Amino acid sequence: MKGLTSNATLGALFDHLAACQNNTVALRDPEGNSVTYGQFQRRIRKLCAAVAARGVSKGSRVAVLAKNSVEYAEVFGLVQLGLVIVPLNWRLDRDTLHDLLADCAPEVLIVDREHHDVIQGFAAKLNSLKLALCFDGPETGFGSYEAVLNEDNGPAMLPDVEIDDPASIIYTSGTTGQPKGAVISHRSAMANMRISQANLLQLGDGDRVLAAMPFFHVGGLWYHFFASFGAGRETTVLPEFDPLAVLEALKRDRITVVHLVPTMVSALLGHDTFRPEDLRDLRRVFYAGSPMPTALLRRAMAALGSCEFLQSYGSTEAGIISALTPEHHQMALQEDEGQLLRSCGVPVAGCEVRIAGDEGAKGQGEIGEIEVRGDGVFRGYWERPDATEDVCLSGWVRTGDLGYLDNEGFLFLVDRKNDMIVSGGENVFPTEVEDHLLRLDGVAEAAVFGTPHPRWIEQVTAIVVPAQGRSLQVDDLKEKLRQELAHYKCPKEIFIADALPKNGVGKVVRARLREIYGKPEEGMQ
Repeated sequence: MKGLTSNATLGALFDHLAACQNNTVALRDPEGNSVTYGQFQRRIRKLCAAVAARGVSKGSRVAVLAKNSVEYAEVFGLVQLGLVIVPLNWRLDRDTLHDLLADCAPEVLIVDREHHDVIQGFAAKLNSLKLALCFDGPETGFGSYEAVLNEDNGPAMLPDVEIDDPASIIYTSGTTGQPKGAVISHRSAMANMRISQANLLQLGDGDRVLAAMPFFHVGGLWYHFFASFGAGRETTVLPEFDPLAVLEALKRDRITVVHLVPTMVSALLGHDTFRPEDLRDLRRVFYAGSPMPTALLRRAMAALGSCEFLQSYGSTEAGIISALTPEHHQMALQEDEGQLLRSCGVPVAGCEVRIAGDEGAKGQGEIGEIEVRGDGVFRGYWERPDATEDVCLSGWVRTGDLGYLDNEGFLFLVDRKNDMIVSGGENVFPTEVEDHLLRLDGVAEAAVFGTPHPRWIEQVTAIVVPAQGRSLQVDDLKEKLRQELAHYKCPKEIFIADALPKNGVGKVVRARLREIYGKPEEGMQ
C-alpha cells in the first residue's frame, strides 16, 4: 500500500489502487473471468450511487449472507459511503442468523441464491431494511444485484469517513456462546492488512494469490484477501474450500501464495488429484486457526519441496498477534521433538503483547492471560458496552487465551480460558452444544469438550448422563443435534455415563473429561 498515509481509510485505498493500477487485474473467478482495479472501482461507485439513492446513509449496516465471490468483494466498497459491512457465517443455523440480523438491523441485505431461502421469510420482518438484493438475479423479495448496478443514478455524494469510523462488524462469540458483533474500524482493518503484508504474505511483483477462506472470518477477509488486494496483487476468489477446486486453481492460475488451515492442507495432500509437480509456482502456505501437527508439516514440506510455511496467531478482537516464520519452521524441524512448532511464534511489529495475572504482569515462562494492544485491535462489541468493558482494559485487549512468553520471546498457548474448541478452524463453544443436549428428552446432564482428532485437530466430544430410569441411544442424540446445530458444532463422539466429574462447588471438570476420553494422535496421516 505504498503511497498511502498511515491515516488512510479503506475508501482511500480503493481510490489509490484504481489510480495507480487501473489496468492491472485485481480479481479472478473460478471460470477465468477477471476484473481490473479500475473496473472494480467503477463498479463500487455505481453500487454506492444505487444504495445512496435508497436513502441509506453513513453508519448504516450492510449484511451479506453468501459464499465468496468477486461481487461479494465489491460490497466492501460501500465503506466509501461510510457504511458498515456485516459478513454473516453461512454455516450457522437459521435461528442464529435471524438473531444476528435482528442485532445489527441492516438497511441493506445481500444474499446469493443458495442462501436466499434461509433468510427470505425473516428479511420481510426487518423494519430497518431499505434494500434487499441477490447476487444471482431476482428472487422472492430480493432484487437483482446487477440490475441495481446498471441503474443511472449519477454519482453519489460521498461523506467524510474517518480512520476510526467502523468499517465492518464480524460476529464472534463470548464465553457463553452468545453472538457478539466485533466492530472493526478502518484503522484496525488497514493496520492488519499492513501487518499481514509485511510479516505474513510478503508479496512481491509476480505473486498470484488464492482466496479460499471465507470472507466472514477476519483471517480470510482482512488478514489475507484484502491484504493481497491492497498490495495490488492478482487474487483468484473461490466460493469456498473444496480440495479439487483448490488444486485446480493452484495449477491453472499458477498461484504463489495461499491461506489455509491445517485440516485443509491435510485434505489437499490426501486428494486423488494431488500432484506436487502441478504446484511448482506455490512458494508460501500461510496457515492459521491452529498449530500444524509435526507429522503433517513434515509430510507437506516434503511434498511441496521449496514451498515455505508460515503460521499466524490472532483473533477477531485482537487482530494479528504473532507469526511463526518459515525460518522458525526450519529450526523446529531440526529439533527432535519440534517443540517450536507448538509455539505461536513471536509478536509481530505493531502489536504489543503482555502476559497478565490477577496481580499484574507475569514474567518469562509464567502462565497468564494473553493481552495485546496496537492499531489492529477492534473498537468494541456492537451495542454491548458491558461485554466491551470485560475485554478492553486501558487500551489492552484480553484474548481469553492462557499462555506464556519464553526467554527467546516465543509465545506459547497453554489453554483457552473459555474452553473454546477449535475444530477444523471453526470455533465451537461447549455451552451452546450442552444447551441443545439438555433440551433433549431423557438427558439429565451434559458436558462438551474438545479431544484430539487426526484431521480436524480437535473434535467436539460430549458426555451425557441419562435421566433416572431413562435409556439413551447415541445415534438418536446425534441425529437430533444435526437438526438444530451447524454440522461442525455437532459432537463427533457421544458417550453415556452415570455421572460427570465435578469440583467442590459442583462445576464439571472438563480437564478431567479430556484426560479420560481424549486419545492424542501422533499426528495426521
